[in-house]
Amino acid sequence: MIVFGSKAEPIITGVREIDAVVVAAELGEGRIVAKNDTNSIKFGFLGNFKRLIDVRTLQEKFDILVAYGSTEPLNHSIFCNSLAYDFVKNGGALIYSFALYCWDNSDPIEMMNQIPYGHILLEAGLCYSNTFAKIHNSIETNSNKAENANLLKFLKSKPTFESLLSNESFLKTIFKILSKYAIEVKMELEKIWIETDKKLKSLFQKGEIDCKNLYERQAVDAWQLLADLQPNQQFKAPYINIFPGDYQNLPKLVEKFVGFSSDKDEYFFTGAYVAAGSNATLEVTKVTGNWKVNIGVHTDILSKVKISRWPKMVKVVDIKNTGVFDILSYIGGSVVFVSLKGDSNIEAKLSNIVISPRYDSQDKSSQQSWNENRKQQGLWADISGKYVTISLSSSNVINLNDPDPVIEIYDNILVHYYDLKGVSIVESRKMWIVTDRQTSSGYMHAGYPIVTHLDVANPNNTNFLLCEQKLKTHTGNYWGIFHEIGHNMQEEDWMFDGLNEVICNVFALYGSEKIGNTDPWKHPWLRNSDKKAVEHLNNGSDFNVWKTKPEIALYVYDQLVNLCGWSTYKKVFQRYPSLPESEKPKTNKEKIDKWFTIFSEECNMNLSPLALFWGIPLSENITKYLKFEIRLRSARRRRHAKESLESSIRLSAVSRFEEKIEVIETVKQRNFKNFMTFLLAVVLLAG
Repeated sequence: MIVFGSKAEPIITGVREIDAVVVAAELGEGRIVAKNDTNSIKFGFLGNFKRLIDVRTLQEKFDILVAYGSTEPLNHSIFCNSLAYDFVKNGGALIYSFALYCWDNSDPIEMMNQIPYGHILLEAGLCYSNTFAKIHNSIETNSNKAENANLLKFLKSKPTFESLLSNESFLKTIFKILSKYAIEVKMELEKIWIETDKKLKSLFQKGEIDCKNLYERQAVDAWQLLADLQPNQQFKAPYINIFPGDYQNLPKLVEKFVGFSSDKDEYFFTGAYVAAGSNATLEVTKVTGNWKVNIGVHTDILSKVKISRWPKMVKVVDIKNTGVFDILSYIGGSVVFVSLKGDSNIEAKLSNIVISPRYDSQDKSSQQSWNENRKQQGLWADISGKYVTISLSSSNVINLNDPDPVIEIYDNILVHYYDLKGVSIVESRKMWIVTDRQTSSGYMHAGYPIVTHLDVANPNNTNFLLCEQKLKTHTGNYWGIFHEIGHNMQEEDWMFDGLNEVICNVFALYGSEKIGNTDPWKHPWLRNSDKKAVEHLNNGSDFNVWKTKPEIALYVYDQLVNLCGWSTYKKVFQRYPSLPESEKPKTNKEKIDKWFTIFSEECNMNLSPLALFWGIPLSENITKYLKFEIRLRSARRRRHAKESLESSIRLSAVSRFEEKIEVIETVKQRNFKNFMTFLLAVVLLAG
């Protein structure tokens, strides 16, 4: 629990200050005791959230209200009304207990405002955290850290910068209570802002954020948490000249009018940039539905200790009504409007902003003005097609004469991907690709947006995102971005264990064929794994190994392309959305069975031998079904299917693995034995 009230006290903690498990507070004439689980007061209670309590009788009949939490939000008008608040404030007592595991909410303040009587605890300076306390089997009272567990009192003690960083309750809880309930905490934090700012500016001698240890990371977090508290953010964060960029001389600040309409979750790019520390404002003159405005495109929040940029780059402003909004940012960034689900419209005026390079293939004026627009002084640019936007540094597009041909390629990639999946691209969310100095996970990651490193934004590199010629002639260099877009296509019903990094590559193979005319069976990404595939087959085709090797698992799906063609994939993907709820696969085993069943039905051949060959376990009843039911469909189709299957597997298992790779003779012999075993399986299972 978090204790931050001036009349609130932690009583018992776990091994850290943040782990207050029993707390107490005064509220008016009343008293509150709260703890972080329900077991010890669940029985013999006077009040239970799961039944109606007539709080009007509390002061007449009781001195103490005992209550414990439930797993669902309840009606505030019944359980959390002003009568319960008055009961405590006028001298009543509240004994309260709540189990964190009962609730799924990452925002403690929002959670406290939903749970019964939560607003009473907040008023008293108590708040349940969304993290579990560290308690080693039992609570050792001789190591109790309650003395330093009241956040407000700790801050009033004028702690040094080092002690701030060493006190876990500061960094891990302060951002959770920045609301009207923590005014005193805010006042104390503002007092130490100047010292923190000076410390951080002297911390990194290279002149850029380069956190290599926990102390440095905590210092960066402390600065940013305190910066967010400042009432006037017309200042600049240190080191932003390295990333995302800054101005030595501030360019001319202008106004821009924008308007957008939407019926789904979507991003809208304005071609406006907020310079760090500038007095930028947003005046909303018309709005329906729910909107957010992001200042900045780098939405990844970094959690690692080692970081090379600010962990939180984007300022988010909620727009629910008309009015003037502060869009000041100490980091700066492009202005992006975000619509939420449902029909929505917005009209607004941006003031004191810098115009950015902005291209939209669906906007003729944008196309016609690109030659001048690419020279605009906003630090980040947004290049949009019909179905995708790519955000990168403006310096990377100043020499891009015509973005239309290359952004059209990305539009075509998405058209092909959605066509393969069998979903309408018109009704789908547009893709957004952002280049970043550091991602939250890996070299690239999927999602909205897809985030990549800066190397793909460099026009001099072989994988520059906006190079039309290289996309067509060196498609293999773009495997990473094709792969991540493929991730955004995946559906859970297709995905049994081991496929998260495989099915996305099926889409990447399809995109490579359509854009670069690359034969899926000869793609370099597969060719480079031939020896690994041979070794896997010769070692017995262990499914547990197969699941951990996406480069090997992809061979199965590439064989299906070679055997059945992309048209069958389209039919298979289209089958899944129409499955009755009772037939949708839930378990891993059901997903394996369903995939091979649907694929076998759509290509009119028994694919269980293929699963057997690669060690993929099919249920016995599915194996029998594929052996007999598929066989009865058509003798002619069955003969054709069998011939095609044997031909395809011979090509993949013998020609590909033996003729195209120079392996020692013993490996060839063992592989041939595997192939003969497979042919026997074809005879036994397919008839």
